Amino acid sequence: MSTNPKVRHGFVLGKFMPLHKGHVHLLRFAANSCEHLTVLVCSQPHDSISGALRYAWVREMFPNATVVHVSTPMPQEPNEHPDFWNIWRSTIERLVPESIDTVYASESYGWRLASELSAMFVPVDIARAMVSTSGTTVRNDPYQNWHMLPDVVRAHFVKRVTVLGPESVGKSTLVKNWLNTSQP
Repeated sequence: MSTNPKVRHGFVLGKFMPLHKGHVHLLRFAANSCEHLTVLVCSQPHDSISGALRYAWVREMFPNATVVHVSTPMPQEPNEHPDFWNIWRSTIERLVPESIDTVYASESYGWRLASELSAMFVPVDIARAMVSTSGTTVRNDPYQNWHMLPDVVRAHFVKRVTVLGPESVGKSTLVKNWLNTSQP
């Protein structure tokens, strides 16, 4: 009987904007498939959700992974820069000096990225059959997609309201009425 040894060093790259259950599925799959997982959280200066916050979410949910935040502006698509793949490969090699054995991704770029890193590619739910969502869908309506957000991420989208005023002016009644008609 032969056993299938785990991959030594797995790698995931993403924006995680926001981190949602599809990302969690990908990261759990990768973490369970390798001895050590490195996750690059990539951000741009004007992202709608700060890169530092997204980095913190991934670190909190995957404390056994090495999580690296890439805040240097990088081209996002190959057509944005003629040296796109060389830029990404050299950045990854600089930030992740240990050899990467396997790239895990839920996007088609994973094939090329793995090739650039001389690694194997493992596609994870590219068809979105296991977890049907995307960061764009969640960003467009986080409350409609609340079920796709891990608890650690929900706090970012929660609106907090403070009702102040003297006694007996209707604060409690106002809040009770609002809670009875509001949706999360």
